[in-house]
Amino acid sequence: YNFSQTKAKGVLLTEHLPAAWQLRMPELPIELEPMQKQEISARLVRSSAEAKADEDCWIMLRGEFGEAGKPVLAFRITRSPGENYPKE
Repeated sequence: YNFSQTKAKGVLLTEHLPAAWQLRMPELPIELEPMQKQEISARLVRSSAEAKADEDCWIMLRGEFGEAGKPVLAFRITRSPGENYPKE
């Protein structure tokens, strides 16, 4: 989304991925008119190894939009609810 009153132009970068994971997404410039949204498809390829309790499973994407800012999206991937959290 571009919530500003001016056009935003930039790129989306992968800031952080767990070791041995890949995120495949187009490396194209993004151009958004004011209040416009754009869907971007991506494919996450997770390591085939079983996740360990202390494994870093966070993905962070960052936009580079010059004066319009550097928005960040961060999320965690798990195979099942509660994975990698201590059981009480």
